[in-house]
Amino acid sequence: MKKMILIPKNSSEIFNLFKYYDGVILSVHDLSVNYDTFTIDEIENIIPFLIENNKEIFVSLNKNMHNSDLDFLNMVIKKLEQYPIKGCLYYDLAIPNLKPKFDLVWSQEHMTTNLYTCQFWYQHGVKYTFLSNEITENEIREIKDNCDSTLMVQIYGYVPIFASKRHLVKNYNKTFKIDDDSKINYIYKEEKTYPIVDNEQGTFVYNDKILNITKELNILEEIGVDYFVVNSFLIDNIGDVLKKIHSGELVCYSNETTGFLYEETIYKVVK
Repeated sequence: MKKMILIPKNSSEIFNLFKYYDGVILSVHDLSVNYDTFTIDEIENIIPFLIENNKEIFVSLNKNMHNSDLDFLNMVIKKLEQYPIKGCLYYDLAIPNLKPKFDLVWSQEHMTTNLYTCQFWYQHGVKYTFLSNEITENEIREIKDNCDSTLMVQIYGYVPIFASKRHLVKNYNKTFKIDDDSKINYIYKEEKTYPIVDNEQGTFVYNDKILNITKELNILEEIGVDYFVVNSFLIDNIGDVLKKIHSGELVCYSNETTGFLYEETIYKVVK
């Protein structure tokens, strides 16, 4: 099996589940979206444990950066350059333009869908691509067969489907004088319930079902996908999921989907 990467929601998952993953993606607070984050001090405290246990260390700086973020971003990159970081997930072009000393992971979510852009970034020094979950098995195969990038694919967890810099939930609550400090809200539409998070970075909506393509690991491995990513965001039983994958058991819970792995994302405008 290729390498299993955990996106943890807290340090307890890192320390307690280390037998079941090969590496982690640590999301930096104030510079990352869609994942649970850690402060740079917390990350510096976690890194020695990961090094001691021979785990690969990725970091996420996948926020769409503002000018006001740049000084902090530079400081964080300088600190991270002191450690054996395997790769850094980025969305904003500020990251490759700053030319950090560690490798980069092109991770623009809905845009990491085609081999030509994967190869473009590889030719410009970006060694990894975190593929979108909005492409099919055949499209993943086409990318792997025709570009040199090392590929990462999320195999379990919630996937973001909408983002806005506006605070849509907080503004709604304020307008209608609703007292609600929930970290997670839910929106019901067309008989589906979607998790929605409104935090300091904006508003983010996630798919109504948990992506689960763990049954397709043999197919993805045969294709040549290099890293399988398990995201614990909004999921409480991620330890059980990792243990089942590690032991070869079937991972099957309720409210799950294979997403677009076997279904093209083609939509028609109906008049």
